[in-house]
Amino acid sequence: MILPKNFFSKIRPLLPYILIFILAFFPFFGLLDTYPIQHWDEAQLAVNAQEMNQNGKYLVTYYEGAPDMWNTKPPFMIWCQVGWMKLIGENELAVRLPSAIAAMLTCFLLFYFSKNYLKNSILGFIAALVLMTSWGYVEGHAVRTGDYDAMVSLFTTAYCLFYFLFLERKQNKYIYLFALGFTLAVFTKSIVGLLFFLPLAIYTVFTKKTKFVLSNKHLYIASGLGFLLIAAYYLGRESLNPGYLQAVWDNDLLGRFSQVIEGHDGSIFFYIKHLVLFQYRYWMLFAGASAILALSLKNLKLRKLMQFMLFCILGFFCVITVSETKIPWYTTPLFPLLALLSSLSIYFVYDWLKTMDYATKKLKYNVLPCIFLCLIFVLPYAKIVIKSKENPLCVKSYYAYSTILQKAVKGECDVNTHRILHEEHNSYYDFYVHILKQKGVDIDFVADKKNMEAAFGKKIIVQQAHLKKYIEAEYIYEKMDSIENVIIYKIHGRK
Repeated sequence: MILPKNFFSKIRPLLPYILIFILAFFPFFGLLDTYPIQHWDEAQLAVNAQEMNQNGKYLVTYYEGAPDMWNTKPPFMIWCQVGWMKLIGENELAVRLPSAIAAMLTCFLLFYFSKNYLKNSILGFIAALVLMTSWGYVEGHAVRTGDYDAMVSLFTTAYCLFYFLFLERKQNKYIYLFALGFTLAVFTKSIVGLLFFLPLAIYTVFTKKTKFVLSNKHLYIASGLGFLLIAAYYLGRESLNPGYLQAVWDNDLLGRFSQVIEGHDGSIFFYIKHLVLFQYRYWMLFAGASAILALSLKNLKLRKLMQFMLFCILGFFCVITVSETKIPWYTTPLFPLLALLSSLSIYFVYDWLKTMDYATKKLKYNVLPCIFLCLIFVLPYAKIVIKSKENPLCVKSYYAYSTILQKAVKGECDVNTHRILHEEHNSYYDFYVHILKQKGVDIDFVADKKNMEAAFGKKIIVQQAHLKKYIEAEYIYEKMDSIENVIIYKIHGRK
């Protein structure tokens, strides 16, 4: 095959994106379908998507055949999961691909923005590398699971950058892109999609551009269209699902900010500790150094951008800190902005090495900047690749139930005529049970531990310690197998 003469000139602009894709592939996509569906949120979304895929109702999310009044977020993320289910089937990969793809697009966005606005490809490339090696970002409940956070982070990052471009370039197309970004952010994770509005407003006042912004009719047209779409969805769902708006108020709005939900509390230092000790531990010093540099940069474009980053980061951080409900992954939308901020100090060293007199005079090829980048990123990158091979949230024994069901779906073990006895939320297992039933496997849940006559003669899968004690005290049983902390009993009758 003979390539066209201009092939390499056409493909050259794509090479940085290809390199970013290759580097990010392993942290974002590597072994993405090996561990079972994670408990709570990912499981809930997976079942929502599964039921939407089967019932064809795209405005109201369902759980166990009824409208879901616990997970009340709009369904953009679930629509994406359903789309992948239609392409590749109902499996872990379909549930998680939207998050991983959103993370990849966020890396591309950081590079594209830096290249086109700052005319600095290296700084954007460094920002992408920082993001893909941030532990709190490449984590369960963010990039590595089918949760909302990686997707909403893409849209919040996009609308913040588009708003900045609107202020600097005064081009109306950016205000429409800003509106599109916050609309998709709200359609992904409700009110979280608007949490950057406060720092954006403060920055506008700080830069004395309030009059310019408020006098622009396109702001009202674009934002009006965005909020009209958002209102149309919420009101439309309320008409189909009465009580939905009250559930949204309780779950997504005032409830989480004014009171502790589901025991997720913490001190005023909660997020600082998580960022410094785990989530951003490799890059926090660089973020601090960049914050200092941002105040004195000679490059006006770069100084304005980094100061804008600081406003957005500190503003969002303050909002989640004053909220009564505190959960580690609430910091996820900060990581793309932190990556762009942190890249400044790393680039500062890179540029100094590039222009250092000794290197330019003594070395035929000045490789010191490339060596510096390799040295600074090799350990974080190696660690993040190793981390991506692990179950991101919990210990193996906690997921023994799910692991058994996952293997059954793959045909690696037989759970026909088995019943699951569990006294907590069952969304962890519903996803797999639905798939197994579609394959003709006789598997279900025990409705009530005190009335198990219907399960006599069948095998009962039990993980919780108090239920094992109950069975062994009340029933004539035979232990058929044990896997981790799960015991499979065959119940013959009452004692």
